[in-house]
Amino acid sequence: MEYLNPPQALELPSVDVRPFQRRGLFQNWQIKILDAEKRQGLLLRLNHLQSENRFRKAVQVFALAYSFGDDDKMQRTLLREDLVLDRDHQLHFYGDDHIQVGNCLLSPQRIRGKIQHRGQFLKWDFEVAWSNRAHYNLYPQALQQLGLVKPQTRTLNGNLILNGETITSAGTRDWKSAQATLGHTNGPFQFHSWSWAHCDHFFNQKGDKVSFTFEGLCFRSRLVGPVTLPEVSSFFIQYKDEVFLFNTVRSWLRVDTKQEASSWEVIADRGEYQFRIKLHTPSERQIGSIQEDTDGSYIYCASSLFSEMEILIFRNGKLEERLTSDAASHENATRQKSPYVGYPV
Repeated sequence: MEYLNPPQALELPSVDVRPFQRRGLFQNWQIKILDAEKRQGLLLRLNHLQSENRFRKAVQVFALAYSFGDDDKMQRTLLREDLVLDRDHQLHFYGDDHIQVGNCLLSPQRIRGKIQHRGQFLKWDFEVAWSNRAHYNLYPQALQQLGLVKPQTRTLNGNLILNGETITSAGTRDWKSAQATLGHTNGPFQFHSWSWAHCDHFFNQKGDKVSFTFEGLCFRSRLVGPVTLPEVSSFFIQYKDEVFLFNTVRSWLRVDTKQEASSWEVIADRGEYQFRIKLHTPSERQIGSIQEDTDGSYIYCASSLFSEMEILIFRNGKLEERLTSDAASHENATRQKSPYVGYPV
């Protein structure tokens, strides 16, 4: 892996919109920030949307903030702001590493923005202190070449270290050496449905922190209209500085997965290792948001930044380590509302 310091820490690709002039365009930049020591997390999402009929061109900004007080009581703030792209609001690209729209900026040195919704506001301002430029695709390349993966999702930077602050009507929160990850998605429309999970904060049975990172994506692509393709899974695992990528057709067919709205189980083998992964999201930690697709349909997302994850690591058939975390991110998105999730935005 390549370790970089700013100003070369971020790569923020845009999509040439010319091939999409006669159809829809969706692209997304997503940043997940976690300060596990203070038990606070932030999920920022910029959705660039051009409808299939080309009448709607907008950027939807989502911000989801989690925190826990001294009494272990959870607080959540979920805000959304729609910016119609016109002469007053434009999506600006500067080279391949700066994006600005409205009050939001993504750059190699700075990640900042402000969002307002129904009388509430959230402001964030972070400096990029360090970066591990680990990037990978979260889909089988062979399926993409056959046109069977739409859209395409990849992690642009798997490990950023940020310092900064967030401000809400409730006050200011400081963030120091917070871990962050940056992803990008683009295509003519969104997935029909998906589940995404990420965690890089684990402890072993002795209570010692262990270097382990997991990211997974399980999705269904749209083919034509309501017709969808079979479910595809892709995973990234880093354990003791060794990387295990499960993003090929072969690994997709061999990895055993079982996922539901609030849980996910994975069994993946690679060489002498076997990873058994269990993810669970308590219903009280889920919060819903409604996203828009390029054909005007809606997608109902249930998200959490503090889900529970257990990793069993077997080596040559023997249990080597058991890792646990209560700071895993999990998102489940479908075309139907869940009766167990509230959708404030």
